[in-house]
Amino acid sequence: MAIVEQTIKRVFKYNGITLQDPSPEKLPDQVRVLFAPAYPELLNAVVEGPVTKAGVSTYTFARAAGSKGVGHKSAMQKIFTDGMPNTGSPLDGVSISHIKENQKCSQIVSAVVNNRTKSTPALPVATAFSRFG
Repeated sequence: MAIVEQTIKRVFKYNGITLQDPSPEKLPDQVRVLFAPAYPELLNAVVEGPVTKAGVSTYTFARAAGSKGVGHKSAMQKIFTDGMPNTGSPLDGVSISHIKENQKCSQIVSAVVNNRTKSTPALPVATAFSRFG
């Protein structure tokens, strides 16, 4: 029985558009970043796949689901239940009390910034836009 070598072609799909593989040496995530200038929403997309059929591997760039901050609550719950991550984490040396304190501070700042009826905008002084000021 002879071994047959088959070359698999890669294609990338995004939002119904088929994008050709710019370089077979690049990882799918590198290809995503490469196409980002033409499709800026790819910066927040995830790579799904590949699905291989008839010698073609198809990777799909899918928009990240949800909205800003969706994972915050579940991440906080994980930290509170499992404890802090092992060494090598950006959270090394941070205690749960620090996290709770920062969370409270963020809530206060958010309330102040988003309360447009009680805040006064800081306007530049008149000379900021003058010809000689």
